[in-house]
Amino acid sequence: MSKSSDATPTTAELRVAKQLARLFRRSESPVWELVELPACRQADDVTIRDVDGTPVAYARPAGK
Repeated sequence: MSKSSDATPTTAELRVAKQLARLFRRSESPVWELVELPACRQADDVTIRDVDGTPVAYARPAGK
């Protein structure tokens, strides 16, 4: 398993991209908005995390 000190910008971007791709495969909502922290988390939000596991944004079904 890679340590956070080994993370490159490409690794970080790939992790976020994989998280976003999972949203489209598992959800009925075709449109998501990204909400920057420190916004309040809502029930339908999915937390997007960086390579260290730190929350960086919430993905929220559009119109909610």
